[in-house]
Amino acid sequence: MLMISQKKYRIKVDENTSPRVRVIKGLRQALNFGIYSPGEKIGSEEQIAAEYGVSRMTARAAIKELVEEGLLVSEKYRGYFVSSSLKKNAFLSRNFILATHVKIQNNVYDGIGKAGQIELGVLTEASIFGMHPLVLGESGFSDGSFELFINGMPLGIIISDYFYNDFACLNALKSLRHLNFPVVIYGDSKELSSYVRVISDHEAGSSLLTRSLIERGCKRILRLWTVNEDIYWIKGRNLGYEKTVKDVGLSVIPPVYVSGIVPPDKEGNENFKKRSRTYAGYLAEYLTASEPIDGILLTSDSDFFPVAAACRLCGKIPGKDILICGYDNYWKECIERSFEESKPFATIEKEDFLIGKKLFSKLLELIKERESGLTLSPSLEKIKPQLIKTEENK
Repeated sequence: MLMISQKKYRIKVDENTSPRVRVIKGLRQALNFGIYSPGEKIGSEEQIAAEYGVSRMTARAAIKELVEEGLLVSEKYRGYFVSSSLKKNAFLSRNFILATHVKIQNNVYDGIGKAGQIELGVLTEASIFGMHPLVLGESGFSDGSFELFINGMPLGIIISDYFYNDFACLNALKSLRHLNFPVVIYGDSKELSSYVRVISDHEAGSSLLTRSLIERGCKRILRLWTVNEDIYWIKGRNLGYEKTVKDVGLSVIPPVYVSGIVPPDKEGNENFKKRSRTYAGYLAEYLTASEPIDGILLTSDSDFFPVAAACRLCGKIPGKDILICGYDNYWKECIERSFEESKPFATIEKEDFLIGKKLFSKLLELIKERESGLTLSPSLEKIKPQLIKTEENK
């Protein structure tokens, strides 16, 4: 794993390798990352030896190998310089790393479904600029693939938010930040605040859904979440709901966080009934109260069908007695749709394809800034979502 030392050109590599290989790998990575400019003089043999904790003889042997590779040039009495051809080689590289859980083989992505629209947006935009992804899978930050890709001198990296809790990924990101390497992330968290991020505006999405329910007469709207309250997009949705409800003078009902829900199963109805009963256990007190809820916001469209069935178990008819909103706009593809006849009142299209295109355009901006010698700065851009009312999308 890459680690950065106190000097800008020193990259610390695996201490388990031999001293000579350690120096070679460290210097090669520094050259690949552009830490040295073409024609720039590197440290003396004595300085390199001190930096890597090796003998001068070992440092000389490592430098000699890089000279033989054409990465360095030796000038008698003057020292060692970066080859003037290095910049040209790096410029010719048209690759970038795409870290994703979506299965993409040989850059073929015609079959990517709803879950891969962000990746499809990235790849579509990349093809316009003639750039090619090096696809890094979910174990790529820990199995050596990341370091292998980095040694290929990619222009930058785009990372899916599924990786932001991966310890190996976070460590790799810290190394890249110190190297002023272009990194763009789909996702947000405290740990990612030093990078360029692009996300869907969940606060706006939740506000759109809440307002649509209020406009249909709902006065008591419950949030039913199936994920942790600390996730950035749940925080955004809570904020959007609370602001909108307060703006019109309605009461804020605390969110309900559901646990113990088994995943949907396309095999049969029994699993669906089990999921529905679990949801009913959480909803019963709110649906049968003296002032019952009349609207529900859900984590995702996949929750809608068992929640609608749960409402029926509690004596409420979805679409009549209570309006239920999904999220992500894929309710028509949900495997449990055949078990429940109703449909969400509304849902949100996060515009994942546009998010993917924006991720790539941000990467291009960072590449240009780095080539201009600028220090890359963190930023957060939110993509506006779209409200989808199912009665208008039959």
